[in-house]
Amino acid sequence: MRKHFLAGGLALAAAFFPLTGCSQQAGSGAGASDSGTNATSSEASPAGLTVREGELRIGLDGNFAPFGFHDENGELVGFEKEIGDVIAQDLGLQAVFIESPWDSLIAGLDTNNYDVVINNLVPTAERNKTRLLAQTKTGSLPQTKIGAES
Repeated sequence: MRKHFLAGGLALAAAFFPLTGCSQQAGSGAGASDSGTNATSSEASPAGLTVREGELRIGLDGNFAPFGFHDENGELVGFEKEIGDVIAQDLGLQAVFIESPWDSLIAGLDTNNYDVVINNLVPTAERNKTRLLAQTKTGSLPQTKIGAES
């Protein structure tokens, strides 16, 4: 069974976000969009870390501000993109962002459409079975507000 890496959360000061991935199997996927980040060296990345040499292919939703969304010029922006750029740079790889619907991110990872997923995913026991989960740095709690007149 393949085990993927899922890193959790983001502190506003800058930590990590749910990052799923680090596939050890070769493959390919479609729908990539280049982030414009230039790789400095592929020597920094361990062998077998990515599907494509010199690239860190990052799956994300891209429709949920402030995590990942498009600005007024249509450019992908947000915490998830910024974190992906930093991780790729630290590994000496070029970040390539692949947008997928939220409910298909894990499936895309399992089919090697990307190497990692950066998204606000909640760690669960089921996800722990096939993925390595990092500590979550953010979270959201359900809330209900009722007007005073109610």
